[in-house]
Amino acid sequence: YESDDKESNDDESVISIDDLPLIKVCSVCDEKAVKGFRLSCLHDYCVKDMKTFARRALQDSSFLPLKCCGQEIDPNIFKVILDKKERKLLKSRTEEILAKNKMYCPNCSSFINLDILPTDCLTEISCDCGQNICTTCKTSLHPLLTCEENKISLEEGGVDKLLFDLSKTEGWKQCPRCSVMIELTHG
Repeated sequence: YESDDKESNDDESVISIDDLPLIKVCSVCDEKAVKGFRLSCLHDYCVKDMKTFARRALQDSSFLPLKCCGQEIDPNIFKVILDKKERKLLKSRTEEILAKNKMYCPNCSSFINLDILPTDCLTEISCDCGQNICTTCKTSLHPLLTCEENKISLEEGGVDKLLFDLSKTEGWKQCPRCSVMIELTHG
């Protein structure tokens, strides 16, 4: 199933499961003559297997964005098989994976997609939780300090000193792209 309706309202299903065509054979389970989807790579997925694939991606973001044969699966498919809450979660997690410039709120850990913010000297934003954030160094806002002075202050005993001390002990590093504390597990 491929839709030309790229801008449809997310609250409305493009079609219902009952309206789906029968596929000859599911490429996953080999079930024959079942309702399903033909992907752009020409693989066929039955409703059950496509739903399982999408829900697995909700549990494990390494599956995102959802693809078959290296081609992204049309997100309109998920309007048919997932409920509104699942679709919203899938969309936000995919956005998080695809974001090039991202960060997480130092207060509530909410994802913030810096790709969609205006680039014209916007260095300060407010998270939904009320936390004011410096988008340059990706920490809490520090109005009286430069980003470098703030970093030194944190390392010398600021609010995040315990985290910095623990990171040294555990061998953690800050991601150079999003500044989140990470541990290299392989590679």
